[in-house]
Amino acid sequence: MSVARISLVLLLLLPIPAHAEALSPWSLSAGSAWARLGPAAHPTGGLMIAAAVIRAWPLSERARIEAGGELAMVGPDGGTRWIGLLGGPVASLRGSPWAAPLEVGVSLHGLFGRLPVITAWGLPINYSGAYPGASAALRYQPSPRAALELSGGALAINTLAYIGPAGWGGLNAVLAF
Repeated sequence: MSVARISLVLLLLLPIPAHAEALSPWSLSAGSAWARLGPAAHPTGGLMIAAAVIRAWPLSERARIEAGGELAMVGPDGGTRWIGLLGGPVASLRGSPWAAPLEVGVSLHGLFGRLPVITAWGLPINYSGAYPGASAALRYQPSPRAALELSGGALAINTLAYIGPAGWGGLNAVLAF
């Protein structure tokens, strides 16, 4: 049995503390963003559609940690040769320092997949690999079951054609179950 399967089984079996009854342990996030990657002279990216399944564990009444998986498609508006597909684990720390239904969060992403990059000569090349990243978010959560989130982040790109960051920013809808 792989480490990923054992981790998933452990995540499903861990109990939720009693003080967190209002917070649903599972959530589904879906949204769109604008992504930009590659050198300034030949950028790629465009529309990014993403979805994530997240499991939460409360640390206190106002803070929690989250772990899960996400999938993203970059550039579906630019034709099939420009589509990038990414997926992998995500871990977050979220908290609400205010009395208002606002939360702030930071996340680490371990994405794997294929990204289109344009070389210095203007040729499109798809690179497959690992792309670690980080993001920050501001979430408006008027109820324990629904939220809207503004997020932005960056991935580290290291390919033969381009070495540097790729950035994104967008809006997500979050539903808890």
